[in-house]
Amino acid sequence: MNRVDIINHLIQKYGYKKYLEIGVYRNSDCLDKINIENKVGVDPGYENPNERYDYRMESDEFFVQVRSGQTEFAKDHKWDIIFIDGLHLADQVHRDILNSLEHLEQGGTIVMHDCCPPHENASREVHTGLWCGTTWKAYMWFRNNRPDLFMTCVDDDFGVGIIQRGKQELAPNTNPMYEYNNFFANRSEYLNMITPEQFLNMFPQ
Repeated sequence: MNRVDIINHLIQKYGYKKYLEIGVYRNSDCLDKINIENKVGVDPGYENPNERYDYRMESDEFFVQVRSGQTEFAKDHKWDIIFIDGLHLADQVHRDILNSLEHLEQGGTIVMHDCCPPHENASREVHTGLWCGTTWKAYMWFRNNRPDLFMTCVDDDFGVGIIQRGKQELAPNTNPMYEYNNFFANRSEYLNMITPEQFLNMFPQ
């Protein structure tokens, strides 16, 4: 089960109509495979200058433009489901989550890729080979600090995080320095990890 499967499952379950993808990279990777009426992709295009994006810009600038009325959307426009797969650095991912929560419909869902890097080399800020970056640090911060959210992470496709408004028992703050080996050893508790089978049971159609 990968991110596309999870997103499409949630769309079908909840009858979502409006989809936003932050960090498209290639349209064929995910965006084109999402089964929904209205979808928007945002990417600055640094890596794929010839790829077509709905909004060729960084996500911070996109949300600024939405809120200032410079896009096709109302200033307070909200999406049903938002997929975050942009710059994999904790500070940027943190902002992407906050901006997404501000523009998320009641009953909406945020989905995130690369929340559980499989080894230390994939978990760093520097991009070398397989790269999940420090997305996991941002996800973990919200698991440590936001009891008003429901969060879980599907243990597949390098960790597919799910965020909804609701409530959660906060993850224990036993890794304040965000050390990878500590994180990986306790990833099930830190991320509220579930199997693909558990995901299907948790979100039945």
